[in-house]
Amino acid sequence: CQLASRVGVIVCVLAGAMHFELPHVAIGLVVSSVLGLGLQWIILCRTTSLRFCPTLNWHSDAFRSVIKQGSGFLVCAILAQVAMAYMRRQATLDGVGTNSALTYGFAIIIPLSLLLGKPLALTVGPRYARLAALENWAEARQLLMRASALTLMTAVIVSTLVSFFTRPIVRLMFGGGQFGEEAVAVTASLCVILAWALPGALLRWVIVMPSLSTRNSSLPGLIFAIGHVAHIGLTAVLFAPYGRSGLAIAYTASIILQAVV
Repeated sequence: CQLASRVGVIVCVLAGAMHFELPHVAIGLVVSSVLGLGLQWIILCRTTSLRFCPTLNWHSDAFRSVIKQGSGFLVCAILAQVAMAYMRRQATLDGVGTNSALTYGFAIIIPLSLLLGKPLALTVGPRYARLAALENWAEARQLLMRASALTLMTAVIVSTLVSFFTRPIVRLMFGGGQFGEEAVAVTASLCVILAWALPGALLRWVIVMPSLSTRNSSLPGLIFAIGHVAHIGLTAVLFAPYGRSGLAIAYTASIILQAVV
């Protein structure tokens, strides 16, 4: 669904069907997301025996579990938006270009966490769920520990490489136009800090997917919420003494805190 929303907009822009203006892009994302969801629903119904019907059976344990988990993630999503909005507010106060530099930094780090973390989660999650269903907790714990160790080693290597080669990476991805050496330097300095959010971000992928399939399935929402609240607090505390670097440190520390918790 997410892939469809982005590809749809990109195709329209390249085909000249849309003017490259932000309101049009926003509308295109919404429309193509809905179409992507519809396509995903059709594929799901045709390729599986799953069928869905709306229900409000409050007496069902499964229904109450979904409501509890969904409510937790809704609160978590709201806190995440507040944390990012507050960080961007402080970045705006820091001066012209800081918001953009943060955005460019996230554009490098967040896709890396997705590209590395999702395959790990999709590999570990189903295996852990099967072991949990059989109540084979010893083997499930070993699987999680091995996956976490592999994830940490991978993340540290990638974070180190990104830290050493930040400037060439920034020039390669965002070079040209008005993105001069000063902009490269600011973005690179923030990327060095943001790169060390990768270990925590990848650990979250490995741990959250399995924990959703256990009796403690409401814990991930709570853990994410703790991190977002910490992000807000750290942003408030670190911005005054460290400026834009404090904003990057606050984000990185909050991601690591979520992984540790």
